[in-house]
Amino acid sequence: MNILAFDTCFNACSVAVDCNISGHDRTIWSEKQLMTTGHAEALLPMIARVMGTAGIAYSEIDRIAVTHGPGTFTGTRIGISAVRALSLALGVPIVSFSSLLPVGKSATSRIPDCIGDRDAVIVARDARRDQCYVEIVDVWGKSLTGPLLLSPTDAARLCPPYRLFAVGSAADQVAEAGRHAGREILAGQDGNSGPEHAEPDAAVLIGWAHAAEPLLAPPRPLYFRPPDAKPQEGKTIPRASPVAGG
Repeated sequence: MNILAFDTCFNACSVAVDCNISGHDRTIWSEKQLMTTGHAEALLPMIARVMGTAGIAYSEIDRIAVTHGPGTFTGTRIGISAVRALSLALGVPIVSFSSLLPVGKSATSRIPDCIGDRDAVIVARDARRDQCYVEIVDVWGKSLTGPLLLSPTDAARLCPPYRLFAVGSAADQVAEAGRHAGREILAGQDGNSGPEHAEPDAAVLIGWAHAAEPLLAPPRPLYFRPPDAKPQEGKTIPRASPVAGG
């Protein structure tokens, strides 16, 4: 099965292709760029580059994997719009995953002590308003909670049987909340992780994409609350009054 995967949910654009070209071992080709804006302009050229490097045509893609959120309002919508368009054009199924899941899976491989049956990574990403996007991922890459929007205090109460290693921009807040509640949550244990490790990597989606059940309906972006941006007052055109007798 040849799989195209991509992510645009947060501060990176990431693409991966997994394919088996005749005469070669199965290989994953990927590219990832950090960016806070410009995902719409970057995604399709990045897909073309990665597929060109892999030597695979669009007609050879059997499945597309995408992250559906949480994330920024615009970034998440870009990925969902692109996957729906490509799926329709190519006639191939879609599988989708939380944007926090690949971050957690990558972190388990970087944290030396996260190896036990009751060890797990809690991905905690700042969502403003004293809240964070949270998901707990065990050492096998299985989500124990699904993605959530919680306060650091509520996040620190999740999965009490597990020893948690916190990663992400809200890791310190969750660890501090755990200390106040009498629970040790270890933050900063993932070695020399740079900003690229805080962002989802499409290459991590490939393994799950082979086994996942295709969606029966087009994916929708996961938004826990409406966008923060609001129309400027006085910048809208008033609705015209209906014409009498019209």
